[in-house]
Amino acid sequence: MLKKFILTVSVIFNLVVLIFFGVYLLGSVLDQEMYKLASMKYFFGDHPTAEQVYDNQLSAYECLNEKEDNEEDNEEAGFELTQEDGQSNKYEGTSTVSGVYTYRAVNYHGLPVTFELDAASEDLVPQDELFSGRVAFGNYDDFLEALGLDDLSYTDDCDTFTGTATIQIDGYTSVLIEAGVTDTTTFVEALDYSEGVLDCS
Repeated sequence: MLKKFILTVSVIFNLVVLIFFGVYLLGSVLDQEMYKLASMKYFFGDHPTAEQVYDNQLSAYECLNEKEDNEEDNEEAGFELTQEDGQSNKYEGTSTVSGVYTYRAVNYHGLPVTFELDAASEDLVPQDELFSGRVAFGNYDDFLEALGLDDLSYTDDCDTFTGTATIQIDGYTSVLIEAGVTDTTTFVEALDYSEGVLDCS
């Protein structure tokens, strides 16, 4: 009777051991299969191709070179970068530039005076990513007074004056975000200019 009991217990014990071993073995197999699937997904999933990686690296390299070229051009123009915050770059320096000014006495957005640089003068100021060749004056009142524009007569329907000028500027802030904002500078003095003509077109 005791032998039969011991034999039964031995059989049950062996069965339990076999079951646990089977579960362990099955878990190991499943883990290996999951690892294989994960590896296949990694190597054959939606990853950039070698050509895409090369193009991205080339684009980043070109952007870096363009930024370095712009910095060199800006230094040659007589301006030194002193501050950058991701939205604008601020430069120190002075320059004499020429171009066409536009003064809107009433119907304007932002600053009332804009100055369109001529081709030669564009090379004399900083040129960052969104450079348009157009600048505004933080001290536009001084510009209006120097050119006598603040004394001209106008109406609400016809308030735009245009003319040409050669001026000296000091400092430069270039805009790096597309927000309808123009690069700005500080007007110093007018070396030569034409009287503003009322443009009602």
